[in-house]
Amino acid sequence: MMNGLRSWFISIGGHGIDLQLGILASLATAGIVAIVNRFRQLLNKRSRIRKFFGKSSQNFMLFTGQIYFNPSNHRYMAAGDIKSVLCLTLNIHSIFKLKKIPHKFSDEAVISQDLRENIITIGGPKFNTVTRVMIDKYNQMIPSFPAKFNGNSIYINAVNARGETFQKQFCLKRHNGTLIDDYGLLIRGINPFDDTNSSLSWVIAGSGSNGVIASVDQMSHFIHGFQVRFRRLYKFLYSGAIGIVVVKANFFEGEYVSSNPVFYAVYKPSNRPFLKKKFNWEFRNLDI
Repeated sequence: MMNGLRSWFISIGGHGIDLQLGILASLATAGIVAIVNRFRQLLNKRSRIRKFFGKSSQNFMLFTGQIYFNPSNHRYMAAGDIKSVLCLTLNIHSIFKLKKIPHKFSDEAVISQDLRENIITIGGPKFNTVTRVMIDKYNQMIPSFPAKFNGNSIYINAVNARGETFQKQFCLKRHNGTLIDDYGLLIRGINPFDDTNSSLSWVIAGSGSNGVIASVDQMSHFIHGFQVRFRRLYKFLYSGAIGIVVVKANFFEGEYVSSNPVFYAVYKPSNRPFLKKKFNWEFRNLDI
């Protein structure tokens, strides 16, 4: 037995150089993999930050809607928007690593100051005045802007350069008291209140609270998802000056379960004067 162990150790000793080289090669490979993964993480983080606010400053303000209760007249966030805000802030924290997210209620906004920077406004126009003035400003700035709110309904009236049109009203619906339809509106584009066109804005709204959640869901896909899988979402939200997505909230027994886009539009203004009067919109209707 002793002779067997001695011969085994001799065998190991004879191959010591090969063993050392193998260990060094393994360590080098592990080091290279770690460096590549770290580099990839940094690139992904940079890409995700740019998906939020492009090349502009990463400073931003988050605006939420509010309601007041008597007799104290205390201000609260609209209950239906709380879940959406929570999901959104988790996305923001995962990218910007902020200890505290800059936030204001919409009735605190000073248009001449607060709305000229990068902003995110979440919630429908009923409770969030910033959402309302942003969509109104887009429609004022671009007469062909296709998205409006009609009460709590999202109204789309789109026309492209070829004269093709699409008109539809997306609204919340119930059947015997159970939710069956709700829609969200997601807008990413140049901030219409910034005359320098250097800041961006996100409008995250909906016909109802589940429509807002569906919009946040699609925003998360856009920020974190692979471009191949979400290439259409990426194209329409990132390739032009303004991107618009109408999102359908899907329900099971009245509970929200998922979301899917039903309408895309992107605005690509032309630098050539003779084209400026044309409708520089491209859109895609999936709600068939």
